[in-house]
Order: sequence, then C-alpha cells, then structure tokens
Amino acid sequence: MSNPLVSHKKLEDFIFSLFNTCGLSKENARITANNMVLSNLYGIDSHGVIRAGIYLEKLKSSAMNLKPKLTVCTDAYAFKVIDGDNAPGAIVGAAAMEAAIQNAEKYSIGFCGAIKSNHFGAAGHYARQAVERGMIGIAISNVAPLMGMPGISGPVVGNNPMAFGIPTGGEFPMVLDIALSNVALGKILVAEKEGKSIPEDWAVDQNGNPTSDPSVALKGSLMPIARHKGFGLALVVDILCGVLSGGGFLDSLNGLYSGREKPGNISHMMIAVKPPSNDVDSLFIDRMKMFCEMLSEKDSKENPGSLMLPGKIEYDTYKKRISEGIPLSITLIEELNKIGNEFGVKDTLNSF
Repeated sequence: MSNPLVSHKKLEDFIFSLFNTCGLSKENARITANNMVLSNLYGIDSHGVIRAGIYLEKLKSSAMNLKPKLTVCTDAYAFKVIDGDNAPGAIVGAAAMEAAIQNAEKYSIGFCGAIKSNHFGAAGHYARQAVERGMIGIAISNVAPLMGMPGISGPVVGNNPMAFGIPTGGEFPMVLDIALSNVALGKILVAEKEGKSIPEDWAVDQNGNPTSDPSVALKGSLMPIARHKGFGLALVVDILCGVLSGGGFLDSLNGLYSGREKPGNISHMMIAVKPPSNDVDSLFIDRMKMFCEMLSEKDSKENPGSLMLPGKIEYDTYKKRISEGIPLSITLIEELNKIGNEFGVKDTLNSF
C-alpha cells in the first residue's frame, strides 16, 4: 500500500504555521518550512518534515533560539564568519551562503563560515542557492560525532555532509549532496519509524559489531564511506567548518537527537565561485554542456540511465512531486497533526 500524497504547498503552509505559532518570526518560519519541504520534494525524506517534531521540541525548550540575531563576527575581504546565535540551521545556512554569494560578486569567490548553528537540513539546498545566481556553490557542515571506524567502539567524528552545485546550462544543475558515512543518519531514523531493517554495512552497535536493527544502530556508530578515506574527509570538513571559523568541532558538538536539551554548536562553511563574466562566462556554460554530452554518450545502450549526472534523480523526483504531491506515511501525518493540535494550529494536514 502506497503512502498518501500531500500537496507541497499545503505541507509547507502547515509546517510554517507550526514554527510561526511556536514563536519563530514569519520570515524565519518560512525559511525553515521551505527548507524541510524542499528536502521532501527532492526525495530526501530523511531531512524533510520528519524532523519537524524534534526542531519544535528544541525551540520550545530553548535548545534552539526562537528570536536569533545573526551577526558578522569576521569580515576579511572574501572571507566572512557569521555568528548564528543558536538559530535553526536553515536560517543560518541560508544567510551564510548569501554572504558567500555577495563576496563572490565582489571578488569572484566568496567564503562564509557560520558558527553557533544547528542542524541545517540537506546541504544541497545551499549549493543550489548559489547555482540560482549563476555560481558554483559548495556547502559543508560538521555535526556531532556519530561515525567511527571498524575496530573502534563509540563515535569519533561526524559524518559531516558536503554538497557541490554546478550550473550546466541544461534542464537541471549538477548537484552532488553526500554525507561521509555509508548512509545518512536520517535514513536509519526513517527505517526505525517504518519498522524496517537496515543493511549491515550501515552501522555498528556499541561494541563495534555490524547490525541490521536501526534501533541498535542509533545507539552505536555509523560507518564511513571507503573506510579511512571517508573518515579523513570528515576530519577535513570539521577543520574547515569548526576550527577555521572559530566554532565548535568534534566533542564540543551536540546531536539533534542525542543532545536534545543542548544547542547544536554546529559550524558550516559556504563557498560561492562566480565564473568570469562576458565571453568567458558563456564559455564555461558551453564547456559544461559539452561535459554533460560526453558523459551521456557513455551511458549504457542496453540499460539507459545507468550513468547520469548527480542531481538528475532529485530533479526528476522534484518534478513528479510538484505535480502529484509528496508521499508521507499515515504515521507521520498523524504525528504532525498531533503536534499541530498541541500548538493550536487550526488547519489539519490531509492527503489529496
């Protein structure tokens, strides 16, 4: 039995009402709601409205700041750092990428670190934010330690997500959005909520043993992609986000679920690159078109679609869900409506 379909507009308005009623300003509530629903539209359900409950819990308990005042604490030519004042991460992340874009307008490249932030959803949203302005966008973030290495009991470093967005001049941009564990934590949360098992290479238990039980995995550690390579990249992201920007890193970070009562203290780094203007700008797009064409020529003739540009699956999902609706489990719809009732939101979330 397939999940009910919910209109993306109604879903965003409902989530907006939850956050606005909770106490976020209309602007910040809209940014946060849009960030979540975009994740569902792109098929990244693990970072979508399934997170609304924990966000609201942290806002209500003041573990996240309902009335943040973002400030620039470092401003050195192409490099800035924003103090997020413990705001929801979507608000801080969007502001940081906007600052990076503005610096790229001046200097062709812009960097903006962000400190004192929280979980910011899917990294690809911020990379696309730069692409929409004709730029290459890079978004990285550290998160609380939840990833270990085989033979080690307990988490060491976060699975620190990274996203790269590149204009192609085609129907959709190239967007590579990955975490450095074999799978994002959110997918294990989804499996637990839906009562499903997980592959044994996703995580280990508290003693470092492989497990297919998502509940056990959530008490253990995620495994890095490509073993030491993924682990090393995670350390680099932590340095660029936390150490370089003057923010939190490693054990000073708090998890979205494991540190419910505490601020995340998370750090991000946003990078925007503006291709040179005039003829060179068009040359970049022409060369990207050529790149994409050469890639498509290598696709399998027997199994078309075996080789595709990163972002294609998300784009196709986006088009389908914009027109047909977003599939949400009955359990999640009931959970969101229960939260809405608790906050006094008049509307009820219904499927088509």
